[in-house]
Amino acid sequence: MSSASATIDQLLEEIASLPLEDQALLHEVVGHRLVEARRREIADEAAAAREALERGEVRRGTTADLFADLESDD
Repeated sequence: MSSASATIDQLLEEIASLPLEDQALLHEVVGHRLVEARRREIADEAAAAREALERGEVRRGTTADLFADLESDD
């Protein structure tokens, strides 16, 4: 068992020893933190995509534009 697994197992044991109300609160807090972390990740990805567009590394268009572009490569 890796050190990280042992630490997670210990943490889970500690959580299991908490009263149910505290476990529920912990679940809520961790859930909110995960949502916020994912939002930041999405915002970072959007910013990177916007920058790539500004540098001309990607193009915008409709699916029709995409297919027309793909057909013109033949």
